[in-house]
Amino acid sequence: MPGLFRQGFRVQMIIVVSLLLLIPVIVLFYDIFFLEKSEDVLLTNLEKKLSGITDNLASQICNKMEAGGRDRDLNQVMKQAFDEVAVPMSQSYNGVRLCMYVVETDKIYIHGFIHEYKKRPPEEQAAREARIRNEAAAGISAVVSGGVPITRVGKTWDDNFLECLAPIFVDSKIAAVVWAEERIHPAFARSRQARIVIMYIILVLIIAGLVGTQVATNQVNARVDQILRGLREIEKDFSKSIPPMPGDLGQIAAAINKMARGLAEKKQLEEQLKRSEGLATLGRLAADIAHEIRNPMCIIQATAELIAEEVRKNKIPNMDDHFNMITSQIDRHNKLTAELLDFGRSEGYRVESLDLNGIVKEVVQYIAPLAQKSGIRVNFEQEDGIKAFQGNREKLHQVFINIIMNAIQAMPGGGQLDIKTFQPREDKICVTIRDYGVGIERENIPQIFEPFYTGKKEGTGLGLAISQEIIKIHRGSIEIESEPGKGTTFIICFPV
Repeated sequence: MPGLFRQGFRVQMIIVVSLLLLIPVIVLFYDIFFLEKSEDVLLTNLEKKLSGITDNLASQICNKMEAGGRDRDLNQVMKQAFDEVAVPMSQSYNGVRLCMYVVETDKIYIHGFIHEYKKRPPEEQAAREARIRNEAAAGISAVVSGGVPITRVGKTWDDNFLECLAPIFVDSKIAAVVWAEERIHPAFARSRQARIVIMYIILVLIIAGLVGTQVATNQVNARVDQILRGLREIEKDFSKSIPPMPGDLGQIAAAINKMARGLAEKKQLEEQLKRSEGLATLGRLAADIAHEIRNPMCIIQATAELIAEEVRKNKIPNMDDHFNMITSQIDRHNKLTAELLDFGRSEGYRVESLDLNGIVKEVVQYIAPLAQKSGIRVNFEQEDGIKAFQGNREKLHQVFINIIMNAIQAMPGGGQLDIKTFQPREDKICVTIRDYGVGIERENIPQIFEPFYTGKKEGTGLGLAISQEIIKIHRGSIEIESEPGKGTTFIICFPV
């Protein structure tokens, strides 16, 4: 039995259903091999009785005919002999009907009743004889054709009977057919019919059970396989889900999907926490490094400016390019230092009530000349009635300008930039910034907010990291959707 539970679900179902169907199968075989044999014994005993009566009847009729002589009408002699023998015999065997059919005259003679023990009026007697002849016609034909005794089960309009027929020969020819018949007990007949019906019902139930089990197990297996495939997909990516399905397995699939969403959220929170901790540590380190770099760079810049003035006074040739290079590198380092200091500061922002439409509109106006120069058409749509929220105007300007500058740089050949504000919920307002540029590879999307990660030759890799930190300080969220060659969409949301 323990081995059963190590089998597959389909095998378990088939074994269990087969065990359940074993009971009707046993009943079926019991009926075939035991009850059927019991009935055969009863029919055999009844057949022996009727066969003996028929042989006795035929023998006595033949004796009477021999004693009566051949000078009289043969048919009349046979009828008289049948009457003399059958009347006392029918009285001795209640429930046995004795009959004789005369071949030459095509007449039938009857003594005895198989279930109604009473005399009948002449008209009813004629109808009874006609009915009995019709019921025995098949047996009579068989005996006349074959010339040997037979036993058969006959059927009346409301009953079954067993009859034994035998021929009477005169001069090697069949002159008559005699038979004895007795009613088969109704309970026996009904029991036989009922068992036949039950047998067919059991067979149908067995077949239906096996087919139904096969269909059910196939459906369950298909859903289990679907769940297993879904689990393998979820194992690779928590954002995947198992398709909905009916029944208990559907509830299991829904529970797995819910668990997967929880794990995805947990993983996302863990990554955000890890990134926040790393950014906080990096921010403090960046601020310290920036402070250390700023002072020497100021001294280098001042010294370079003094040297440049002396060179110009003394008119030393070919030195302007060198001093321009020094100045541009100092400016670059000053810019990096400013970004590092900004990245290291995460507190102390002045907060006020802001209008998201107004802030985005100001940023669009700021970048309009650059967008025009780059051949980019800015399409700004705003939803009226958006609620106000709390934030720092300058920092949010920095976020939107940073993302829009990235979008412009992603379309070096020009194009269209779509900016839209909307309020998806009562407690949430959002901005989408969509470009139709080069896009970002799927595997690179999680890294774009990492400090110092950049896909641009002249980028510092701090812009999006700083923007994300500013959005987090505002208790907001930033998401990205991108497809290489089709563009990128940033979705930035803030709580109201």
